[in-house]
Amino acid sequence: RASYETRLSDHQGLHRSYSHVSVSRAVSPDVRQLKPEAEAEYKQIHAAVWPGVLAALERHHIVDYSIHFYPPLQLLIANFKYTGSDYDADMRAIGEDPETQRWWKVTDGMQESFVEGATGSGGPIPWWQVSLTLS
Repeated sequence: RASYETRLSDHQGLHRSYSHVSVSRAVSPDVRQLKPEAEAEYKQIHAAVWPGVLAALERHHIVDYSIHFYPPLQLLIANFKYTGSDYDADMRAIGEDPETQRWWKVTDGMQESFVEGATGSGGPIPWWQVSLTLS
């Protein structure tokens, strides 16, 4: 079972970490830009991620999930490890989770993607482009 830890400090920005043992694949970082006017709300909501969202990540083999905030450029740098065997199916299942969809409706408007044509977390072009590497 995964353990969850939250750390928030002004000098380090925002950091959430979800820890687990036995990781089989690593996933490259996702970089987005936080809208300056949304910084306080974004930090507040991520200080207490909804239990249903955390459960969906755990059910679908996402562990060691971290979001780091780099204030000078308003960058959100997220990464996680994937321990399952069917990444595409697990990502689809997370995207179909009603609680995750509600979460995205709240948080998507707070950030912008660098991926051309991306319109949101649940859109046809994802906000992130990742590559799996064996660890």
